[in-house]
Amino acid sequence: MACFEPKFYNVLKRLRPSIREEAEEVLHAIVCSIGVLDWDSSLRVYYKGRPISRSDISDLLTYMLFPYDEEEEDPIGYDKFVDALVEIGIEPLWFESNRDVFDTIDLKQHELKQKQTEKMDEDLQETDENQETDQENTEETDTEDETDKEEETDEQTDESGAEYKEVEEVDETGKTWITFKKV
Repeated sequence: MACFEPKFYNVLKRLRPSIREEAEEVLHAIVCSIGVLDWDSSLRVYYKGRPISRSDISDLLTYMLFPYDEEEEDPIGYDKFVDALVEIGIEPLWFESNRDVFDTIDLKQHELKQKQTEKMDEDLQETDENQETDQENTEETDTEDETDKEEETDEQTDESGAEYKEVEEVDETGKTWITFKKV
């Protein structure tokens, strides 16, 4: 990715050499996310085009990729950054050196998958309900059509004004015949 090398270099030069390789992979994932995460020349992080005030991508990556220190506070923008990484599908294994980050990403991915599953279930249930309603409406229409036909054919009048009534007759073979008898 030659066009992004200067952008990467500005971040990587500020990181500890021991985490640069992993950081570069995370940066590539961010660049590939197109529109979800980004950073500018002052290293401020952007989430969906909006800056995370006073954030610094090098601070976030250092915190996330370097072994966890319980004394250290989360850097500015940490929660939003983690949410965005989960959104772009980053694997928690990339952060195995920091167990807290690994666990946080793993948990958030699980929650996201659960929400997606619940949403899919709701959509399926709604689709099933719509199909049942459509089927009921079709059955009602069919029943109304049959009733209309029965009403139409139940009594008939010929040209002379004589009325005829529809009658079902069963012959000796068991076949049902519909005939019209004069009323």
